[in-house]
Amino acid sequence: MNQFVWADLSTFDVKKAKAFYGACLDWQTFGEDGEYQSCFAKRIPIAGLYKMPQKFQDIGMPSFWMSYIQVDDVASTVEKAQALGAKVEVSPQVSPLGGNLALIRDPAGAGFTLYQSDNALPHQAQQWHGGRVLHELNVSDLSVVEPFYRELFGWRFIKVGSSGRYDIRNAKEQQVAQVQVASNDVKGDKEYWGIYFAVNSLQEAKQHIEQFGGSIITELQVDKSAGLLAQDNQGAAFYIKEVSHKLMQSENRGSWTAWIIGLALASAIAYWFVN
Repeated sequence: MNQFVWADLSTFDVKKAKAFYGACLDWQTFGEDGEYQSCFAKRIPIAGLYKMPQKFQDIGMPSFWMSYIQVDDVASTVEKAQALGAKVEVSPQVSPLGGNLALIRDPAGAGFTLYQSDNALPHQAQQWHGGRVLHELNVSDLSVVEPFYRELFGWRFIKVGSSGRYDIRNAKEQQVAQVQVASNDVKGDKEYWGIYFAVNSLQEAKQHIEQFGGSIITELQVDKSAGLLAQDNQGAAFYIKEVSHKLMQSENRGSWTAWIIGLALASAIAYWFVN
């Protein structure tokens, strides 16, 4: 528990989003038009995408990616998060499949969704083309949020090099995520959780992003690998990271159990957003 297990994209035009990520990340997408779409790579559930509700479009909300953290109990986690300075955007909601969901923001304003279910979704780095390889917290002052995540999830923050990067590890010393500390001039004026997807060629990925209407914001190095921050063809920001072919070949290519669980989670989330 207390691991990242899902991500989804709130977008304006689902058909355009499917075409973009299908071309750039080779995603296979399941779901009828107008419904929540579940995206897979190598038979493993990677992420979801859905059309942003009209009420959010009316207030000018931009297209965005959201990270999901699986917890033992959403209600108690939300209560504890509030005591630690979090803001609750969406109170715990019961899905038709029995899981619970809630959306909160940490004391610096970075938003994420809490997810509770008996279903065990993949949380390890998915080291193949199109996989969800890393979640990264982008902040200007780590001291504002480190006590929050340490107390809420039991995470430890370990400095990596001298570039403002930190590893986030759990009590078992497993990597949960990373942090990038940067000024507002570099990261913008918001604090946020960013999502990295794996590609087998950064150069080819750049070409696909631009060819299908996206844009490259900046190039960067992540764990000694080449990466970049980009925007899709509707303005949603996301990261990609080049992963070696050796790593890709050594990874599990997927399972039907994970495939079924991914569809179940997608159905639960779809109900949550539509209703």
